[in-house]
Amino acid sequence: MRKIISVCLVLALVLSLSVAVFAAGAQVKFTSASTFQVGGSAKVDVLATCQSVMQGNPTSDMYNAALEQNIDVMWRCSNGPDKYGSPITWTADDAGKEYVCRVSFYADKAKTEFVDYIDSSAFTVAAGQTLKFITTELHDAVKGESYYVQVATTDSKAVFSEIMGSELSSFGLTLHSNGIIDGTPTKTGNCHINLLATGPSGEDSASFDLTVTDGFAPSLEVLDYPTQITYMVGETFNPAGMRVKITTFDGSTMISKDGQYLEYTKEPLKNQGDVKIKLKHGDAFTFVYITVVPASGAGGAGDMPPAITLKSLPTAYVGEAYYVRIDCGDLDAEFCEYYNPGKANELSKTGLTLAKNGVLSGTPKKAGSYTFTICAANEQGEDYATYTLIVKEAAENPPEETEPEATTPTEAPTETPTDIQTTAPEATEGSETTGKVTKKPNKTDTDNSGSDGSENNPGDMILLWVIVAAVAVLLSAGVIVLIIILVKKKKIEE
Repeated sequence: MRKIISVCLVLALVLSLSVAVFAAGAQVKFTSASTFQVGGSAKVDVLATCQSVMQGNPTSDMYNAALEQNIDVMWRCSNGPDKYGSPITWTADDAGKEYVCRVSFYADKAKTEFVDYIDSSAFTVAAGQTLKFITTELHDAVKGESYYVQVATTDSKAVFSEIMGSELSSFGLTLHSNGIIDGTPTKTGNCHINLLATGPSGEDSASFDLTVTDGFAPSLEVLDYPTQITYMVGETFNPAGMRVKITTFDGSTMISKDGQYLEYTKEPLKNQGDVKIKLKHGDAFTFVYITVVPASGAGGAGDMPPAITLKSLPTAYVGEAYYVRIDCGDLDAEFCEYYNPGKANELSKTGLTLAKNGVLSGTPKKAGSYTFTICAANEQGEDYATYTLIVKEAAENPPEETEPEATTPTEAPTETPTDIQTTAPEATEGSETTGKVTKKPNKTDTDNSGSDGSENNPGDMILLWVIVAAVAVLLSAGVIVLIIILVKKKKIEE
């Protein structure tokens, strides 16, 4: 009997240890840009978090939920209200509060069938000195004409004031406590302005020089960037497609097309990276920004700059997980969003994130058309592609074909794939391929319980069957002993 009880205790201990190993292996991962202080933002790295779960020892339901990235993010506060969503921006009210990031997993995209959750380590939001001026310069003013400008900081509750040496009043201008400068300038010249901003997140000071003129100042405004913004070393700048608004001293304007009326360099480009091209008309000038990459083959035999091959993106649907991998012919190339000056840069509005390996994933929240540019880079150079992603309402999504029933493997897979998408995608609007992901086949054991204990736990079931078996053995032994006693008693009576 003691041996049976000992065996049961050992089995229970082993089962509890196995559960603990899985809990330790699955971690909430945050993006490298995440910060945990007032003024900063924290964002869950969905891809890395789901891979962490899949690389552990999850149940089949948990594996499939991570594979499909059916998650919800909650920031549980121990000494204040909870927050929801990712990313989250920390305000002055969050300073000193302790949070735990909880990532919940669901069996369906609608997030109605809860499976389980994992928690991050607890952290405290730091206060820090975060108030900073956002405004760096003020546009020119004209004597005798109404002037208005809003000076901004990172703290929306900041209160503004002038400090020693500020000259606003001598020019007929006024600073308001909310950062607005307005009025009608009474003289020309350089108006020096010294400001102090104070708010819940700290304080900061800044100085500005406001130019007040008698009339229109000549200026150049780039309306449309050139068609070509990426060049190889040795090529020359091409202004084709560029439109620039020219304003003269008398206030008249004209439009420059394809570089007409403008002065700019016609020398071969030598410097690699982001390069400023100066545009000039009389005393007025401005800049356009281009990218210069090494000449083709400059990296040596077999070493070439990346070349993005994906020409368009598949259609996305509101509330449905989205996944596509952008290929550039180099598996080691790194991808990032490229700020395309003068063009739409709307990746952040899509609800999607771009991983360094070129995986574009997430769940769109709003229908629309979003344009953005992607950069792929390796040691030999860079390549760029501009995409327009169409996001439709979920009701517009045509019905999917029935997936074939998955077969149960005889052995668990020994490796977890690096990429979550494991099957060739099916055709969708605007692309050659999109895809369904293959779910991990269900295991033969019963479903694991969620953290709320609403379903059966495999460890408890195994322990229960061990105890039942032990009781059955004891009962059988008792019956045998009873039979032996009765037989001996009968022989004695005879």
